[in-house]
Amino acid sequence: MESFRRMPVEDFIGKLSAPTPTPGGGTAAAVVGAMAAALLNMAASISLKRSQEERTLQEARECSERLRESLLYLADRDSAAYERVVEAYRLPKGTEEEKRARKLKIQEALREAAEVPLRTAELALEILETARRMKGEIRSSVLSDLLVAVRLAYAGVHAALCNVDVNLSSMEDEEVKKELWEKRCTFEQRAEELLRELLTSGGSE
Repeated sequence: MESFRRMPVEDFIGKLSAPTPTPGGGTAAAVVGAMAAALLNMAASISLKRSQEERTLQEARECSERLRESLLYLADRDSAAYERVVEAYRLPKGTEEEKRARKLKIQEALREAAEVPLRTAELALEILETARRMKGEIRSSVLSDLLVAVRLAYAGVHAALCNVDVNLSSMEDEEVKKELWEKRCTFEQRAEELLRELLTSGGSE
């Protein structure tokens, strides 16, 4: 499978618009999150030009670099997870043994297809947490960039959770579904709380 993370932007957008299932919403959610992390990095780096001693901003820059790379990795992983679901549904089902094997593979693939975007949502949420720690530390000239990062990260959380929901709806293991659903709801609630807090954030001169 080709890597979307190494693709020129125009080519990636073209792939998203193509009549193929991958890359899809889960990959797009991860890329949006990576863009948010990149903007945080930029806001922290510009603000650090004034003073290299600001530990909060130094940590935020390091964190945003890690998050950007992790989310770009998940962009590829999400498409790969979806393709495994498709492959599982294509397995033979002529005999009872084949049916059982196929059902098991489908459920395993669906779990991965739910866990990957759940991880995407978790990392996008971490971007919001990082932005919160930066509040009041950045220069006012990059406040708008921070707020764009916040909006993108918030969108990334919800976009990823849409993919979690669709895969959970087809899973049969109620215990696993419950565990993933509880995490999903926790991430959604925390994202709402952080968005409200961050919309009132400000920067320094």
